[in-house]
Amino acid sequence: FKSVREFVINKNIMNLPKTWAFENYTEVWKLGFYVQVRGHIYANIYDMFLYSIIYATGCTFFAVFSKLITAYACAKYNFPLKKVLYVVAVITMILPIVGAMPSTLKIMRSLNLYDTIIGVFLMNAGFHGMYFLLFYAAFASISDTYMEAARMDGAGHFRIMFQIMIPLVWPTVIAVMLMLFISYWNGYEQPMMYLPSKPTISYGLYLLTLKTNNNFSEAPRQLAGAFIICAPILLVFIIFKNKIMNNMSLGGIKG
Repeated sequence: FKSVREFVINKNIMNLPKTWAFENYTEVWKLGFYVQVRGHIYANIYDMFLYSIIYATGCTFFAVFSKLITAYACAKYNFPLKKVLYVVAVITMILPIVGAMPSTLKIMRSLNLYDTIIGVFLMNAGFHGMYFLLFYAAFASISDTYMEAARMDGAGHFRIMFQIMIPLVWPTVIAVMLMLFISYWNGYEQPMMYLPSKPTISYGLYLLTLKTNNNFSEAPRQLAGAFIICAPILLVFIIFKNKIMNNMSLGGIKG
């Protein structure tokens, strides 16, 4: 909220501004960027917000759904690949995957998924990771009596999963969805590399820092842009903070 002149003179960011410079936000809100991919594509802040909503929501859905159904199958059914899937989920958390970007780009181009929203969604539809273990622990803690009673009433596998088991772990699912949504909203590397024609709002902030060349006098405008990006996430966290913290702590204890 400081003007450029006041910010340069008084570098202590803890001091409140003498004159509130709301024009920092109006300038950021009017910004637009040309992204060079298959020609020049122009995107303003409204487009970036729309792309961010689509990207974060879709990636969250695919990531949660893939982890949820795999964790459910591993926790409640016995099949030959059960231990293999569990081991793979754990090992991928331990082993660092370095240098995979060129091969990932080549695969996506070969499958005609590069720079497509569905391609990015499929990239995030992996079952491995911490949230798989969280779902696995949640399902494993539920008694099999619910499944047996449902089978006696004639319920099939999909009905048991979607109408009985998943609702029992729904608070954990909501907590994971919120955490992943925040992560995808803040991330700019993946959209920048695999979805360049649809820049998200976090990618826009990265472009803003490049445009201003990290000039110290441009810091008020950069911080205003960062606050605009963080405002929706701060609102989500304030509303759902108890659900996020309580369910993540509970899942950790069960695990």
